[in-house]
Amino acid sequence: MGFGHRGVPEFNNGECVRILGVFQDITERKEAELKVALNEQKFEAIFKYSPVAKVFADNDGKYIDVNDKTCELLGYSHSELTSLSIEDIVNGKEIETKINLKSLRKKQKRVD
Repeated sequence: MGFGHRGVPEFNNGECVRILGVFQDITERKEAELKVALNEQKFEAIFKYSPVAKVFADNDGKYIDVNDKTCELLGYSHSELTSLSIEDIVNGKEIETKINLKSLRKKQKRVD
């Protein structure tokens, strides 16, 4: 259980005569924050320790984060990879081909 509170003392002739304040039950918010933190820890562990290469890249293809397996497979350090983009490592034509193949597979699944 958690409580949030705010108070303002009221003085009369230099003496505190009362405190005006509010107490609020913030248990639900604290529980939600804890749940989010635990989910973030789980996700981070899955990403970091995955036996499969995993990457986060922005819309321009720049690596934001990579796991150890990616570094091992590509032969770069973490800091090297996060200073590169996908196109620095993979031929642009190869990327286009893979994107087209994924698009075709999605269309096939819709037809099935």
